[in-house]
Amino acid sequence: MLMDRRTALNRIALVLGAAVSGPSAAAFLSGCRVPDGLYEPVVFTDGELASLGQIVETILPRTDTGGALDAGVHHYIDLLLAEYYPQDESAALAQGIRDLIAHVQGEPAELFDQLREIDERIFREGAPRRADEPYSVDEAYREVRQMTLVGYYTSQVGEEQELRPHDMGPYQGDFEMAQDGRARV
Repeated sequence: MLMDRRTALNRIALVLGAAVSGPSAAAFLSGCRVPDGLYEPVVFTDGELASLGQIVETILPRTDTGGALDAGVHHYIDLLLAEYYPQDESAALAQGIRDLIAHVQGEPAELFDQLREIDERIFREGAPRRADEPYSVDEAYREVRQMTLVGYYTSQVGEEQELRPHDMGPYQGDFEMAQDGRARV
């Protein structure tokens, strides 16, 4: 039994420690899914998408369950920017992500250290971006991290392997009440 979308969105927001962005919530609630098969990038080039794949896999790596790359989160981010973000916001965030890709390069261990440094800066400085400013590398990473968590935990891999929902049986809300107002089940 899969949980409903609103419950999953609330849980993701709890994990993130904040509200999920409007476009991410809209994509999630409308059932945004990356099509099966060969994915054709819309916003990013093949090379940029591969680099974004390395970043999302560093955020949520494969362990005994699939990672962000297995879930196609990098494709989800591309689709999210193409179809759910306003055009000007999409262009600004895509450029910020390109700057992030250029900023963090190397082997997985190096990539992890570089992203950890960005995380520490975000934690220390944490000032939100003004809407009229371009995305900095730190702000683009913050958005990628959020989209990675939403994309992963709403994917089939995340739902089935990580969240492991279990069937608690059918809902039985229609039952007789006793005269004293207490339920008898």
